[in-house]
Amino acid sequence: MIKRIKIIISLILIFIGIILVGEYGITYLDNFANNLPNTTIIYQPGMDYEKMKEEVEEAAHKYNVEFFVIKQDVISTNKKNIIIYSY
Repeated sequence: MIKRIKIIISLILIFIGIILVGEYGITYLDNFANNLPNTTIIYQPGMDYEKMKEEVEEAAHKYNVEFFVIKQDVISTNKKNIIIYSY
């Protein structure tokens, strides 16, 4: 009887550990860019998309910085697509 209780407690602890590791991974993916310097560029109607892209690339070369773009789409309560475009 005591052996069964030990096994059940062990399985519960392993299960909790797996859940915590998974939640940490999800939290990291959701917030990894928060600690990086950032800016927001919002596309305005009437702007030339190609010109805006060229200006961003030119500024990146001028100031010797790398940049990336994050696109997040919420699909449902439990599902989100994260696409990272890197330059």
